[in-house]
This record gives sequence, C-alpha cells and structure tokens, in this order.
Amino acid sequence: MATFLDTLGILDFFAPLLSAVLVFAVVFALMAKTHILGDSRVVQTLVAAVLGLLVLLVPDVVEIINFMAPWFVLMFVFLVLLLMTYRMFGISEGSIVEYMMNDRAINWALFAVGILIILGAIASVFGQRALEATAGSGDEEGFESNLYDIIFNVKILGLMLVFAIAIFTIAFLGGGGTAGGGGGHGH
Repeated sequence: MATFLDTLGILDFFAPLLSAVLVFAVVFALMAKTHILGDSRVVQTLVAAVLGLLVLLVPDVVEIINFMAPWFVLMFVFLVLLLMTYRMFGISEGSIVEYMMNDRAINWALFAVGILIILGAIASVFGQRALEATAGSGDEEGFESNLYDIIFNVKILGLMLVFAIAIFTIAFLGGGGTAGGGGGHGH
C-alpha cells in the first residue's frame, strides 16, 4: 500500500538512520524511566546507542520499524484527540489518567492493538518469504491474497463472532457492566 511518504524517495535513503534514532530514543527513555541498569546516564546512553546501531545492521528490523511507526503514531493521535474531546466536555486530566490506568479493559485493548500492529509488521516483512520457502515456486498466489482468504473465510468469521459474544458475555456477567454497583449482585 503506497502512502504519501513512499512517494518521497529521499526518505527511503534515510529510513535506516531514522529507525536507529527512534530505537535509541525509545530504549533510552525506557531505561531512564525504569532504571533497569541503574541511574547512570552514561550506561543508559551507551546501551541505547549500541541497540540503535545494531538496528542499522539488520535491514529486516528497519522494515518492521518503518511499518510499525506510522500505525503507532496513528494510535497515539487518536488517543490524544479522544483525550482532548473528554477535556472539552469538562473532565479533569487527573480523572482521565486515573480511569485509564485503572481500567483493565482499556489497558488490554491498547495492548491488543499494539500486538496486532507488531504481528502485522512481522507478517508484512516476513510473510511472502515464508510463503515462498514453504510452498516452493509453484504457488502463484501471494501472501496477502492467502491471508485475505483465511481471514474472510466464513468459518473464521463465525469463530470471531462467537469469541466476541463470549468476551462481551463474560465482561458483562463478570461484574464489570454497570456503574451503579447493581447488576443483580445484591449490593
């Protein structure tokens, strides 16, 4: 799928460097926040720089990062716009943050979207190669065509519907359904 940034040929030249800088920034921020290797900024910077440089050595990792980055940016923009909408209606920042940190459904939904983005990136980069390695050269259909056929198979769609009904049933019957504390539990 072609995007606006794909039409700019110069960005393809700088993609590995930008991916390395992104990895450096994310790793440095995580290490500074979690203090995994202590409080030394020198050690944090060195580890982040080495991991950023290692990205330059593996072109597949650069492709995965280039696929994932716009999707995570899109998710972040959506969340910022959603938070702005809540603020516009008078909800305080503290209550929004508290609710989002304590609500397991929101945390799991964001985690699931992140996992889907990562799996989509891996499938985009390695999918066609894996199909060619396992099917041989006689297969005329590509990975995307096979994936589309699998996802939109009637049996798979039916299974996804049953899973969705089961998830919502468990969520609503499990006590997370009403805000008033009712729900037939005798409170």
